[in-house]
Amino acid sequence: MAEIPAVQNPVTEYARRNGWLARRMSYIGRHGCPDTWFAKAGRVIVVEFKDRGKPLQLHQEREIKRLRKAGLTVHVIDNAEAGYALFE
Repeated sequence: MAEIPAVQNPVTEYARRNGWLARRMSYIGRHGCPDTWFAKAGRVIVVEFKDRGKPLQLHQEREIKRLRKAGLTVHVIDNAEAGYALFE
């Protein structure tokens, strides 16, 4: 699980300061788990962090599609400003 420090770390800290629970996630025996799951007041936001302009890998696209079909909100974030906007 690679970290995107210029995006993931400041966005996660911002969310925590605003009362969100943040958990880095990975699946056992399966690829494509989005990086961080945030929860607050019964709401869950799932985020895949990417380097600016870097596309999703095919297994990530497939898993995000499955999660969205199941009714979860999943965002792909490649810059801190877009991440901050999720938690305002």
